[in-house]
Amino acid sequence: MEFGRQVAFLRKKFGYSQAEFARKIDRSETWVSQVERGVRKIDRMSVLERLADALDVPLAELAPERRVVAAGTADETSPGLGSTSIARAIGSTRSHIAEGSLYRQPPCKHEFG
Repeated sequence: MEFGRQVAFLRKKFGYSQAEFARKIDRSETWVSQVERGVRKIDRMSVLERLADALDVPLAELAPERRVVAAGTADETSPGLGSTSIARAIGSTRSHIAEGSLYRQPPCKHEFG
């Protein structure tokens, strides 16, 4: 089942209208409608956690296609963060280092005049 349809199904199962559910998760009714229709994607873990909490389902059940591991439990056998996310983070750090904006060397004594 698509993510938005899953949210709508669970919301209705609890008997919430979109407006009631929006208030429960501190979002607008329009936002809920967009998520349920697949118009708005959710890319922040904190928002996914809030939805799962409000719908009383484990995060892994609400968004099974997203690799989610609780903090401090990742190991060699767990999926953890997707390799794409890790590669993106490493690449970002490397680009900052290449630009000289990260981890600058302290000035040498002779540079003080």
